[in-house]
Formats: sequence, C-alpha cells, structure tokens
Amino acid sequence: MVLLILAGITLTYVLGDNSVFKQASNAKLETELAKIEEKAGLIYSDKWLEKVSNNLDEKPTMQEIVGELREDGYTIEQVAVSANEITGISLDKESMSLGKGKTSTIKVTLESSGESYTYYVLVEGKYYKMNFNNGLVTIDRTPSDFSGEEGEKITLTATSGDETIATVVANNNTNTVDVTAKETAGTVVITVTYGSFSKTCNVKVCEVATELEISSVRARIAKDYTRWITAVAKPEDTTSQEFEWSSSDISIATVDNKGVITAKKAGTTTITVKTTDGSNLSKKCEVTIVENAPDVAKLTDFQTSNTVAKDSNGNLITIPRRFQSFNQ
Repeated sequence: MVLLILAGITLTYVLGDNSVFKQASNAKLETELAKIEEKAGLIYSDKWLEKVSNNLDEKPTMQEIVGELREDGYTIEQVAVSANEITGISLDKESMSLGKGKTSTIKVTLESSGESYTYYVLVEGKYYKMNFNNGLVTIDRTPSDFSGEEGEKITLTATSGDETIATVVANNNTNTVDVTAKETAGTVVITVTYGSFSKTCNVKVCEVATELEISSVRARIAKDYTRWITAVAKPEDTTSQEFEWSSSDISIATVDNKGVITAKKAGTTTITVKTTDGSNLSKKCEVTIVENAPDVAKLTDFQTSNTVAKDSNGNLITIPRRFQSFNQ
C-alpha cells in the first residue's frame, strides 16, 4: 500500500498539471513565443527605418511583418474579420521577363480600409493569436480555438492564359504566386484573384541570360547629384533587358529601376544589378559619395563623359571626363 501511494505521488510529480514535464513544456513554449515577438519587433524597426530613409510618411503594417515571418519559416494563418472591408489586391510585379524553365515569385498584397485580418501563429501544433498595437506585436499565451480551417480564410487563386508558355501556383500561406516558364517563348497573362478582386501580370518568356555586363564598377558622385550606370544581359537579341537594382545603404545613395543613382550623403555604398529572368546573374558597382563637386574633380579615375556640377560657391562647373570614375 505504501509503495502504491509513493508511486502515485511520483507519477503526479512527473506527469501532473504542475509536473516537471509540464513546467518544462510551458517554458519551451514561452521561449518560442517570446522569440517570435522579438523577431517581429526587429522586422518592424527595420522596415520603419527603411521607409524613413525613403521619405515615406507611413508605418509598417502587420501584413508586412507577417510576410517576413513567413519567409523565416513560421506558419501564420490570416483570417478576414470582415470581407466587406477588403478593398482590393495589388501585385509587386505587373510585368516581368522570365527565362525558359525558370521560376519567379509574385508577392500579393491584400488591401483593406483598416486592419481587417486576425493572425494566428502555429507553435507546437496549436494556434496562438497575434496582436498588433502601435508597432508592438504580442502573442496570446493561451491557445486559440482557431484550427486553421475556421473563419473566412484568405484564399488566393492564380491562372495562366497559356500553360504551354507558363504555369502558376498560388501559395496561400505566404500570399505569393510562383510563375514557372516553359520551353516555349512568348507572352502570357497571369491572373491573380481573391474573391471579387483580381490583378494581372504580363509575363514574357525568353532565352535565359548567360552573361551580364555593367558600365561602371566604381563611381564617385557629389552629394545631391545623380549618375546613370547601365547594364546589358547577353545574348541581347533573345534575353530580357529588365533588371533589379539595389543599394546596400540607401541613406548614402539610392538607385531606381533604370540604374540612375542619386547621392544622399558622403560615404560608400554598393549598387547591385541583378537579372530578373531567373538566371541569377549579378554585378556590383562601388559608389563613393563626396560632399562637394570639386572633390570629385580631384580624383584621377576615368569616365566616358563630362559631368556638370556645382562648386562650393554654387557656380556651375564642368568636370572633365577623365576625372570622374573608373570603368571596366
């Protein structure tokens, strides 16, 4: 009898509601939820700084944060609070060129008149509601009744106008559409739909680029001035000449989708150009921004054309082509 009583006490200690196992499980869950909250906070901060740097008078949304978390591998369900509040959808690409046999992803944004969605993150087989208030993301510690099947769940569909040219797959968990080019060159219209809303993307399927050239690998620009660099993908006659441009530090210099660099402040940044046809080719240009135009003229690098700039007194000057930037 004593042994049975002791055994019962031991089982309760190990397996009961306040058992060692239960406490360890709760601690693990708390750690994981806190980790997601911290990650969401960092995403919000990064996106807010990015918007400020681009002079955008707007704050990051919960949908943007959720999108980043999904890319990091978290499963997050999105449920519409009211279908009437959804005002439309938008695509990050309304046209693109894609090399034969390559795949590209279209990101879909669900627009609304307010925060019309409730989000649930899946942790250890259960869903936990996420809350968003003034940039702070918190997660309920009690599992939700939401099962992943309930509520008015966001559902995307995508169709191809000609599947011999390109096929499509809609990914509801990430709000994205994967477009895969076939081996037939041509142009096809991809239609993305959510409820009564739809958007299209024109896709041109072409030969895959085998080489990428850039006009400058180094450049020096005076603050508040611009500089244009060009890129060419080869073979030129059959390959897309559409590129993705980016700056490693947009507070120093920005670049648009045509390769026009705008100098913001003194410093050094790297401009990267990438092919968008799925060939994943890229080139870099190291850009140095100096405070005054005459400082550019003191350099001994080479450039193919003259630049008109201003000196420290605001007078227009011409910087000779041999004094501007090094090209390869």
